[in-house]
Amino acid sequence: MYLSAAMIPTTMKWLAPSAVRYRVRIAFLAHLVGAVVAYALAWAVRFDGFTPTEYLPPALRALPALLVLRGAFVYRYALMRGMCRYFGSSDVRRIAWAVGMSEAVFVVMCSLQRPGISPVPCSF
Repeated sequence: MYLSAAMIPTTMKWLAPSAVRYRVRIAFLAHLVGAVVAYALAWAVRFDGFTPTEYLPPALRALPALLVLRGAFVYRYALMRGMCRYFGSSDVRRIAWAVGMSEAVFVVMCSLQRPGISPVPCSF
């Protein structure tokens, strides 16, 4: 479908037309990249900035499970619909619920030490 200038939100006019066409996919990938960055920062905070080498393989093996869970919950709670221009409190609730639920399932998976996911160190 061809997008005319009138159909493109004013906040997106600086993007190339092909980027506007794929903005949902770009936003979804940006969300997953943010999840990877948050996961890496969580490991850095857990070990005061330096992750010991013996914990790096479990962290990398658990990362795909986290990304699948986060992507599934983002899709399930329809976080990529709508426009950022009309972002409201209901959107914040949906984001918090999706991220919280995916994180809770991930913690349960790691605490049960499912096959394929090595033990992840916990402080609780």
